[in-house]
Amino acid sequence: MRSKEFMKKVYRNFGDFVRVATSRELQYFILDGKYTSDFNYRMKQLTEELNNKRKINVDFVVFFNTRGEVSIIDEELLGSYVADRYKVEMVNHYRISNLNHMVKMVINGGERAQKDFVYISFSILYIIFKEVYKEIKYRKEVGNLYKELFDIPEGENHHLPLTICSLLVCEDICRYLGINIDLKDIIKS
Repeated sequence: MRSKEFMKKVYRNFGDFVRVATSRELQYFILDGKYTSDFNYRMKQLTEELNNKRKINVDFVVFFNTRGEVSIIDEELLGSYVADRYKVEMVNHYRISNLNHMVKMVINGGERAQKDFVYISFSILYIIFKEVYKEIKYRKEVGNLYKELFDIPEGENHHLPLTICSLLVCEDICRYLGINIDLKDIIKS
């Protein structure tokens, strides 16, 4: 059983929670992945920018193959990337400049506001993972478990890893924020 100790910690910034949850869930679920050319380009730009500024030596965090594609990436860096994109997309969607303020409004809101928040989070996470991954090799037993648990249709096999990655993070978000909704409803929406 995976440790969920990170759920007990109080995060000053909700984006930090999303970063940690994403890092842990991707590390647990994904065995290997191939990344999209857009993501490869962004990571190449980021490493060059950071190396030029001499902030950190990013070569220890991201390794590129001979074709200039990301071959190995640290889960923390990937989690940070997803959390940053999530924050930008959520702030743009809700048109509120502070993610923490938005989360407080959702927690204090009704069931409909919470369900909408989780649905939007799921949709945004799915899009982000689709932007990042071209191909995913994942733990089949976890994939089959979630496919059965959430009644994911058979025809969704090529989308299954993206759906499950999004579900894993949304499940953690719901537990952390104390939102009690059936995630099956989110998938069927």
